[in-house]
Amino acid sequence: MGKSYGIPFESFERYTLCGTPEDVAGGLRPLLEAGCRSFNLVADGRGLDEVVEGAGRVREILVGWL
Repeated sequence: MGKSYGIPFESFERYTLCGTPEDVAGGLRPLLEAGCRSFNLVADGRGLDEVVEGAGRVREILVGWL
């Protein structure tokens, strides 16, 4: 996201979920439990396949918690 906005990642790091799909899903869990059912993910990875697989895994985990 630092590339997208042209500012250092450290400027917004505390507002950003990072890590494995399990880490990201874990960070979203409190919002899911509060009733949120829509999330906008800006995923990054080594390629499109990795990004799609990671986002899909986050969804899979969240759906499993419903």
